[in-house]
Amino acid sequence: MITRIALDSHSLNHGPGNALDQRLQSQRLAATVRDYGLLSLLGEHDAAELKTVLEQQAVSLGYDFWRPLLRSLADGGQGILTATPASEQSTHDLCQQGDLNRLRAMADLVVVDGRGDRIPGLSPTQVASLYETSGYVDGGGGAGPELALATAADQCSSVQGVKRLRRETVIPKDTSESVLWSTYFSSLGRVSTEVNIFDRYLFSGLIRTDRRRRTDVRYLQWFLNSLDRDLPSRSTVNLFAWTGQKVADTHRDPTARPYSVDDIANAIRGLDRWDRPGRLHLYLWDGLHHDRHLRFSSGHAIMPQQGLDQLQFRQGQLTKNFSYSFVPSGPSLTARADEESRARARGAHWVHKSKKHGFAGAVPSDTNS
Repeated sequence: MITRIALDSHSLNHGPGNALDQRLQSQRLAATVRDYGLLSLLGEHDAAELKTVLEQQAVSLGYDFWRPLLRSLADGGQGILTATPASEQSTHDLCQQGDLNRLRAMADLVVVDGRGDRIPGLSPTQVASLYETSGYVDGGGGAGPELALATAADQCSSVQGVKRLRRETVIPKDTSESVLWSTYFSSLGRVSTEVNIFDRYLFSGLIRTDRRRRTDVRYLQWFLNSLDRDLPSRSTVNLFAWTGQKVADTHRDPTARPYSVDDIANAIRGLDRWDRPGRLHLYLWDGLHHDRHLRFSSGHAIMPQQGLDQLQFRQGQLTKNFSYSFVPSGPSLTARADEESRARARGAHWVHKSKKHGFAGAVPSDTNS
């Protein structure tokens, strides 16, 4: 759903051509980074090199498509991903050295210099594709990163793949658990410091009835286990849902019995690992509306058309199509964040201490207001 993009600062230096061609090329590249990626930096030296070139472009060509990115470079804001630990080298340095292994660790796509020295270590076929025919090539034998010239970054496979996922909006039946996660969620999770899961029926699998005496929250455990593998260690996860009483009251089976916070804690105990004390927050509020979303601090969200409880697998494969829509930065994403703020202000709040000790620290509130 998003691609990590590293820029060799020398790739932005324009060659021969009129000002309009140069302007359009920079506009396309800036739009590609803004709309489909996060700018991946090795450290302060990398950021300084890039900032210098972008400022020179703004002066020499009389425009500034890169202003939002320059602001983010200045304050470390949204849209920037900095390597941990930081490096004293720049993306340009690694390209000059042909060190694709270190580039692979920080980026899915590297925009490289097409006018200076060519990247050492590439095969003749890769060189021909990158510099002579396509303008892009897989630089890692299938493991990435993809390499592209500035003129072709918006046409390369990684960006086109993101465009396709945002356009198709259906995860097809029989998709495997691992492919589903790596294709649709992993890229967002690994670059986020906070994930907000907003679904009023999130814990519906904990409801018991006279006919269904066993609970089933494998969908939730699969999602949280997968998040746990990809999220940075100090990231926070917030769960927003209806209370157990509200879900039971609206259940089609009149014998439905509500779940409790202890039931939710027991479901968390079933996770493979989850060693994130104080970084799992639970908000229960009966005022949550129908729309569901998964909002990532990377600046994007996914809105499932069905509840997460419909993510069901049989022998590791999705049992039916699962529809979604992608929400980029903008008013719709802001509206999702506003919904979370209302739930925080009006719902009951618990903090997960550990798998052993469960949730604690409830904040009293009127959960039915």
